[in-house]
Formats: sequence, structure tokens, C-alpha cells
Amino acid sequence: MLLMLVIMALPLLGLVVFWWLPLPTAIVVYVAALIVSGAYDWFMVRAMHAPRFHDVHRLIGTSGIVLSWHGRQGRIRCEGEIWRARCEPGVEPQVGHPVEVVNAEDGWLEVKTG
Repeated sequence: MLLMLVIMALPLLGLVVFWWLPLPTAIVVYVAALIVSGAYDWFMVRAMHAPRFHDVHRLIGTSGIVLSWHGRQGRIRCEGEIWRARCEPGVEPQVGHPVEVVNAEDGWLEVKTG
């Protein structure tokens, strides 16, 4: 996580080289830092927009942990991802407790407690 922050901040941190190095050398070092940071950012944005690699229906029968819940819907962590979830009326799962996925449709997971 710290390495990611440093790579993203390289253009800002790289400005320091203009104080220590001669101008032609500082420009080369700074452009190299820009290229590294830009490439990292490009790959990061590409990864964020990549489609999910698994079918949502594969989650039926698996369990997840409730992260937040309000009324009939909330968010759960299932298979390492955060999903929108809902359950039958009158049942409100508690945060931190496990739930079981019983159905999946339209990007929502239907869950039941216990």
C-alpha cells in the first residue's frame, strides 16, 4: 500500500531532483519518474474497469459476511468482493454475522441469515 502511494506521488516527489541535480540530468530523471507513475496509473485504471472474472450465479450457496445493513438491503463480502444484498422482509442481518447466498439477479444477491 505504501509502495502504491509512493509510485502515484512520484511526479510530486520528483520535483526535488531539480534542487540537487543539474537541469539536463534532472529533466531526464523527472521524465523517467513521470513514465513510471503514468504507466502504473494506466494499469491501475485498466484493472478497475476490467469485468469480473466469475459468474454471479456461482455465488449461490456460498456464505458471506455482512458489512452494512439498513432495512431490507445492505452490503456483504462474498468471495473477496463486496456485493449489494437483500433479504426477505422482517429479517435484518447483523453487521459482522454470516449470511448465505440463496439467489442472484440483476447484480443483487438474495441472502438468508444463519
